Amino acid sequence: MQDRSLKSRITAGRFTLPIAFLLAMAGWVLSDGWEAGWPLPVSLLTAYLLVLLNNFYSLIRVRASLQSSCYLLLTGCCTLLHHPSSGWLAGLAFLLSFFFFFHSYRNPEPQAALFHSFLMLGIGILLWPPLALLLPCYWIGAWLFSALQVRSFAASRTGLLMAFGCYFSYAYYMGILPDACRRLEEGFRFTWPSWSDATPWQWSFLGYLLLLFLLAAIRLSTHSYDEKLSTRSRLHFLMFVHLLLFVLAALQPAWIDTLLCLLPIGVSILAGHYFILARGRVANVCFLVALLLLLCLFIANLWILG
Repeated sequence: MQDRSLKSRITAGRFTLPIAFLLAMAGWVLSDGWEAGWPLPVSLLTAYLLVLLNNFYSLIRVRASLQSSCYLLLTGCCTLLHHPSSGWLAGLAFLLSFFFFFHSYRNPEPQAALFHSFLMLGIGILLWPPLALLLPCYWIGAWLFSALQVRSFAASRTGLLMAFGCYFSYAYYMGILPDACRRLEEGFRFTWPSWSDATPWQWSFLGYLLLLFLLAAIRLSTHSYDEKLSTRSRLHFLMFVHLLLFVLAALQPAWIDTLLCLLPIGVSILAGHYFILARGRVANVCFLVALLLLLCLFIANLWILG
């Protein structure tokens, strides 16, 4: 029987992405975030790349644009993020690393895929040094993808070192090598957790993202047999990486501003997967509650800025 619920009509509708785009633009305009310059185009480019990522790997097999709609709504409604931040560019490099990393799945010649994936991740680390904590996750993921070999491991290290080599070569040429090293050291420095390092509104948005993540993770863990093995492995990798990012947010609240630029990328994919494929009254209620909570967060953000 065809599902005619409001959730299904919205998630499978052809006008969902244009409406999400208009709502996101309204959020950027009302917060004056469009005046910041490059963050808005970067967020739009990220949303476009999410469509391509799904087209390449069929992470959501029903509607390829829902994850981009989720991403636009999440970033557009969190108006406290509408300012220049290295998190936007690090998130773009983070997403590009997925393009190549997913291609390594059971690839008989995964060297090129891992080289480019770790090159993109290395660029992300240069933009935001704590991303280096994800390196073990990527190597473990490559092993689970049956892509970790001696040559592919060497290729991944070469891609990572190439990013750092270009950065330090440029710093040496410009005579700012000590400052470049100091910047990386300061960016990766751990501090004792202090909950006051993040505002209540940042905690609220993080909690909302965690709620979406948990809904999607529970559904994926209990219904993963519905997906192909390749899709299931890629979604599990996304789930594992973003779980670590949530842990980092709890342990290092000072990093939340940047993490809130990174987390919507994977959460939008996982939440889109959940909202499209989940059936039943509970899923419909969760969808409506999620929309209502997002609206409340948007109004609260605008009220703060006003």
